[in-house]
Amino acid sequence: MDEEMVKRSVELILREVDGLDKLLQDFREFAGGGEPTISTLQLRPVLVETVDRFRAVGSKIDWILIPGEESLPVMADSGQLRQVLVNLLKNAMEAGAEKVTIRADMIQRGTDPYVRLLIRDDGEGIPPERSTSIFQPYNSTRERGTGLGLAVVQRIIYDHRGRIWFESEKDSGTVFYIDLPAGEEQ
Repeated sequence: MDEEMVKRSVELILREVDGLDKLLQDFREFAGGGEPTISTLQLRPVLVETVDRFRAVGSKIDWILIPGEESLPVMADSGQLRQVLVNLLKNAMEAGAEKVTIRADMIQRGTDPYVRLLIRDDGEGIPPERSTSIFQPYNSTRERGTGLGLAVVQRIIYDHRGRIWFESEKDSGTVFYIDLPAGEEQ
């Protein structure tokens, strides 16, 4: 066996181990994320921190953060909220986005205050025939995807008494909307 073949074989094995590790991690999050520990937290610092992490990794993407009002109190588990953001921003990267906009605003739904989070990308979009199944577990079009990312996102949002939906156009991008109950001003 020549040295180049051994090197390629080792690289292949390492990629497969990474893929299995990712699958196990995603499954663990989906199956046993546990009940969220919900408290009032300010959304702005969570957004800034998460987007800054992605700016460091996805330097070719134009990350636009419009954090809205200075005070955006939301009822959430900070770790699970970060997971939602990471999964959605990672999906935007994998969809080939060149520009991703993240925006947060206070809104009213009836008499209840909510924080609306919008994540817009200009990636490949979601084909209409997949629009009814993207939140289903193990549904992925990515070669290395597990199909659990959006299922985890939806479960977390529902556990937070929120709602999530999207609009998409193939080859033009996708917008995810998330409404979460607003917290009390601190």
